[in-house]
Amino acid sequence: MFNKPDITDVRINDINYKWLQLQLSNISIYKLLENMNIENIKILKDNLYDKMIETELATYIKNISIIDSVENISGNNNIIIVADYKQYYDIFNTCSNQIVISIRHLVELTYFLYIEVEKILSNTNGAKVYIARQMLFDREYEAGNDYDKVTKTLKSRYFGNDISDFFINYYNDLNYTKDDIGKLFTPTPFIKMDNFHFAVDKHSNYINILNGERHTLNQPETYKNRIFLLGSCWASGVYAEDAYTIASYIQNYMKESKVVSYTGGYNNYNIQIFQYDILENDIVILFDVMPYMPSKKENIIYKYMLQYLELKGISYITFEDVLHNISAPICIDYAHTNHRGYKIAADYIYNNFLKYEEIKESNIGSIKQINNEYSQLGSGLENYKKYLISEKFNTESKNIGSIVMNCNPFSKGHLYLIEKALEKVEYLYIFIVEENRSFLDFQDRFNIVCENLSDKSNVKVLKSGKYIISTTTFPEYFSKESMPNIEIDTSLDMTIFAKEIAPVLNIKYRFAGNEPYCNITRQYNKSMEDILPKYNIEFIEIERLKINDVVSGDLIAISATKIRQYLKEDNMDALSQLVPKKTLDYLIALKKKGVI
Repeated sequence: MFNKPDITDVRINDINYKWLQLQLSNISIYKLLENMNIENIKILKDNLYDKMIETELATYIKNISIIDSVENISGNNNIIIVADYKQYYDIFNTCSNQIVISIRHLVELTYFLYIEVEKILSNTNGAKVYIARQMLFDREYEAGNDYDKVTKTLKSRYFGNDISDFFINYYNDLNYTKDDIGKLFTPTPFIKMDNFHFAVDKHSNYINILNGERHTLNQPETYKNRIFLLGSCWASGVYAEDAYTIASYIQNYMKESKVVSYTGGYNNYNIQIFQYDILENDIVILFDVMPYMPSKKENIIYKYMLQYLELKGISYITFEDVLHNISAPICIDYAHTNHRGYKIAADYIYNNFLKYEEIKESNIGSIKQINNEYSQLGSGLENYKKYLISEKFNTESKNIGSIVMNCNPFSKGHLYLIEKALEKVEYLYIFIVEENRSFLDFQDRFNIVCENLSDKSNVKVLKSGKYIISTTTFPEYFSKESMPNIEIDTSLDMTIFAKEIAPVLNIKYRFAGNEPYCNITRQYNKSMEDILPKYNIEFIEIERLKINDVVSGDLIAISATKIRQYLKEDNMDALSQLVPKKTLDYLIALKKKGVI
């Protein structure tokens, strides 16, 4: 399902990074003003930056002046540049006839128009792209960026200051209790890895998330194309149950399409685009990807950007004409809404845009409902299967087993599990988790296992690729220490293994050690027990090896955590009780090199 983007695509919220990327691309941060043929610029005096800005602009702007204040500026559509981002909000409302823009705005907007738009178009493969501004109240109009002020204003406007009554009245037509409201407002945990954000699987009467996708009601089994809702919180329907998201509302109208809403959050829309093989006749709606888009329609920057997007074939959606005059409560704060707001937004999107789209089949023909969600993994899965075939045992035996291990590092417990499995099977495949999310790099973990098993001709060590316990199939695994109590769903990981990998290698058994410590691994074992037999694969759980810990004297199951602790403490006597000699020698060598 997931295609990991290059790291340069994931730090999009870092203003310094954007500035650097503009420089590396030889794009001036003033390119927006240059392309608009602006002739008159006023720079608000700043002790540090005003002269620098004036010098940089002098190359292509005719008339530049530095002003001490914004008071008494006459005329319309003067562009006033403010260096201090916070000061921008202080003066914005005092300049109703002027265009005030901060350096941060220039960087954000220039980066989006001249870099991000090209990325979006190159990765949507000719799909129709919409950009939707989700703001209920513009940042410029509602107390700057102050959530508390906006929320307090809304509370007093509608319901007084009692927080419980406030939110109950938001959902009074649905007869929610306070407990219902509490569950709706409980944040969905996210796992963060290398600036990627993955929503944890969630299952409840209100919110259901599986492999990053918010559940959309009434998705058809067959459909011509897909409509992707990506971007910030409106895309995933925060503060609403599954039936009342924009995706579920639109799905009711678009019977020939499958509507998909991805819950990546954090406005990482480019990451979300990479999650899918978006096709020519699909439709992509990106929510709030231009948070610094000027909101006043008479603003010349606003007009320029709309023209620019139109030239690129991108349509712009704004909801201000239909949301700002609603009498019923819809505004959780300046950027978030409830089910009423989503219904209004969905109706507006459909009636003004989607209704007029000609729905054509995507270029791979009729797409089937993704009960087998791994089908979106694309050609990479087929390449991985070719790798498995090249490593396959040359045998007709039906007595073949497998174990998936992280081996961080390989211990006597791992060796014990392998030897117990070999009492049951003739041949054994060991899959080593390939993600580099561990104490030891993958290649070191892989090498250590190979060295320890070099004398076993009926055991083969394999890479797991991104198809077994990876950020693609099971991202929660890599946050099990920081989020030990989350509930997981490993059906994607299990389905890929059972339907795609095991048949290639004729695997009939999968082994795992029992799990006395880790809740997430324990759930994973339970998932294997429930799912694998449906595909004629027997799951066998083996009691883990226990030893007397030389430090505490306690009888313990060998764990990687304990091994890493003793390694950090240079307690080689205790370490040698937990790992084979070949592992110990390898670790000592790494330690001498300063690798660990």
